[in-house]
Amino acid sequence: MNNKIQTLTVLFLAGALFLVSCSGKVNRPTTEIEEVPLKHTALWQDTSVLGYIPVAIWEDTLFLRANTTPVYEMCQLSGDTITKTAAFIRIGDGPYDLSDPYVFFISKENRKLYVGDWRSRKLIGIPFPLSSHVPVTDSWERISCPHGERNFLLAYGDEVSYALSDSTFLILGGEIPKTWGGTYEGPENFLSLAHIGEELMPVGGLAYPDSGKVNIPVMLKRLVYNDTSLLKQPGNNRFALVGRNMGNYLILFSLSGRQAEDIRIIRDEYPRYEMDDTGFDIRYDHQQKNGYAAQATSRYIYLLESPFSTVAEQLQAKDYKGYPADSRDKLLVYDWEGNLVASYKLDIPVTAFLVADDDSAIYASVANLEKGQDEIIKFQLQED
Repeated sequence: MNNKIQTLTVLFLAGALFLVSCSGKVNRPTTEIEEVPLKHTALWQDTSVLGYIPVAIWEDTLFLRANTTPVYEMCQLSGDTITKTAAFIRIGDGPYDLSDPYVFFISKENRKLYVGDWRSRKLIGIPFPLSSHVPVTDSWERISCPHGERNFLLAYGDEVSYALSDSTFLILGGEIPKTWGGTYEGPENFLSLAHIGEELMPVGGLAYPDSGKVNIPVMLKRLVYNDTSLLKQPGNNRFALVGRNMGNYLILFSLSGRQAEDIRIIRDEYPRYEMDDTGFDIRYDHQQKNGYAAQATSRYIYLLESPFSTVAEQLQAKDYKGYPADSRDKLLVYDWEGNLVASYKLDIPVTAFLVADDDSAIYASVANLEKGQDEIIKFQLQED
């Protein structure tokens, strides 16, 4: 690494210590966990199922994203069979169409499916029971996007927000300068509360690990740390922040009003980056590890780990075990206290995955290079 990156590394370590000393405690596992092998089962699906990326699961219903329009498919799970029951959300400008549909999550507390596009400031709530309401737009609710839409241009994807109620969302990041490249002197908060029609309200207790340590504009820090998965423990006031792109970090916390509390830092390898020559973008140190694909249930947090030791190693790789280089086959499982409770080795590398609500099975997408298509497979988890 060059001297500049080495200097940044030291500063990031200092920033991590600052976060730990002020906000939470580090809770690293002290015992080794035996790695358990898991064998997959290929799920049967007829040709009408075009989706290949699992995005949500609710009881025996699996939602898939396709590269066609309609974008999403609702499928019935029955044993090792997937049957499509509905397709919805078209790409377009209609009242229930989306131009860039990459917001998709289920709030079990609110009993709603949320699908939207922050870029076009559209958010749709579909009430339970989903089997009755997904195909019928008459019951869908158009929700005004919370204030701060510019931040949503940086926080992109399914796991960047969570609906605390129909009018309040917990989101990654916060305000940025209204003019790109402008000056912002507010708090460098990791999270904000977004109330519909109101200003973003920063959540206290969780600043960026490098807050105040590196001379980089806040908008670029938001770009780095908005590439995080925000997960919630269903039925409980417990959340997790998981490094998604670069950096191996896992932070657990509870929410009391506008304050993060009971913060536990389980993994603390934060992204290493610097501002590029233009001052408007970032440059990552590719000698660090990739982040995790992450999912959560009421009992556990599941982290799918990259098999490569560095980002550079993955970028240089043509494949991984004959599958695309972004495929992964090691799964770490933590409980909501931050204890490592299981480690699995998948017999086939996967890209995206979901976990059944009762932790009984994993559903994942795999790129079958031999057949030239993507498939949905299942891993049966061992019972307690």
